[in-house]
Amino acid sequence: MRILIIGARGLLGSFLYDKLHEKYSVFGSSRNKIKNYYKLDLNSCSNIKKIIKAGRFDVIINTSGLIDVNKCNKNLALAKKFNTQSIKNLSNVLNKVDQKPHLIHFSTDQIYNSEDPTKSNKENDVKIANNYSKSKYLGELSTHIYKKKTIIRTNFFGNSSNLNKLSFSDYIIYNLKKKKKIKIPSNIYFSPIHMLFLLNYLQMIISKKVYGTFNLGSSTGMSKYDFSRKIAQIKKLPIKFLLPYKSNIEKHQRPNGTVMNINKIEKRLKIKLPTLNKSLQILSK
Repeated sequence: MRILIIGARGLLGSFLYDKLHEKYSVFGSSRNKIKNYYKLDLNSCSNIKKIIKAGRFDVIINTSGLIDVNKCNKNLALAKKFNTQSIKNLSNVLNKVDQKPHLIHFSTDQIYNSEDPTKSNKENDVKIANNYSKSKYLGELSTHIYKKKTIIRTNFFGNSSNLNKLSFSDYIIYNLKKKKKIKIPSNIYFSPIHMLFLLNYLQMIISKKVYGTFNLGSSTGMSKYDFSRKIAQIKKLPIKFLLPYKSNIEKHQRPNGTVMNINKIEKRLKIKLPTLNKSLQILSK
């Protein structure tokens, strides 16, 4: 099986690129010219078509996008360029080529924003909170033309394969080891999953050819502050440097309630997703 990972130099892309190599023929792409990677510009349909035709991939995993939330919130046009138009171009090209690979597009839990932050959001509970979430959701909608696709809404953590791209857990561990004070919101709730678990379920989606839109996270959620405290306890790092604060959506432009309901993917794959505490325990190994 031939797999192309778009955005293979990013946090999730680099992790998947390294791990999927153990089982599949994996190819990576980047916007920049890098040895052994396809130079792929998702804003050029001719470039996309050339690479897709040459590679004859069975699966295309899109992990690319503009994830700098502050930058997206300041510039909606830029956010749409990298999070909406790019995936729209990819979907349109795939719909026209002869070979129809399985497209797996990674989206975000930030398209949710429940009034009760502890509530778990089902796939149809979309509530846009900022330009980042708007651009990502529009990106999802732009794939409607292509049928053989899976949209995965997720949030993840774990040890990064790319030293230049830190996960949220990496960020916490790095700063606490340096004894640096970090501010963490106590009223933003989420349900991220460790990247190793995410990898396992992604492979199931690939092997079973599961299509549709799914939440994929831990089965339970907690506040980002509690999450950070758990990491400090697991890694035996000083908790006193974690400073809780109340996030204000008007000021900080971040959704407070992004916990995901994972019943749909559990039913489709016939599995039970791990609790967030179980995901966090992987950090102790």
